[in-house]
Amino acid sequence: MILNYGTKARDTIFSYIEKATLDKNQIARFTNATNLEKAMEELYFSQLKIIITKEWQSFQKLFADQNKFTTYIDYINEYRKDAHAKSISEDDFATLHIAFSFFESKLNI
Repeated sequence: MILNYGTKARDTIFSYIEKATLDKNQIARFTNATNLEKAMEELYFSQLKIIITKEWQSFQKLFADQNKFTTYIDYINEYRKDAHAKSISEDDFATLHIAFSFFESKLNI
C-alpha cells in the first residue's frame, strides 16, 4: 500500500477502518500513532480483511484466490480464542489448521 499511496497510505487505511469500528479509543490510538507501523498495530484482525479486500489488486499476487482468503480469514477470526472464548470441535480444529496453513504458506512463516 505504501507503494500505491506513499504518505497517504495511513489516511487510506483510516478511511477503511473508521467505518468499521465504534471504538473511539482505537481511532484515537490509530490517528495518534507516530508512524504507519505503529498505526497498523492498532488494527483489529477483522479490519485486516477489510483493508486487504479493498486493496485486493495489491495483495492478489500474494494470496491468489480471493475466495479462499475470505473464507479462511473469516474462519480464523470466528475461532480466535483470544477474542471469542468458546470450545472447538475436532472438525473445526482441522479446518482451522487448513486455514492457518494457507496463510503460513502465502506469508512464508
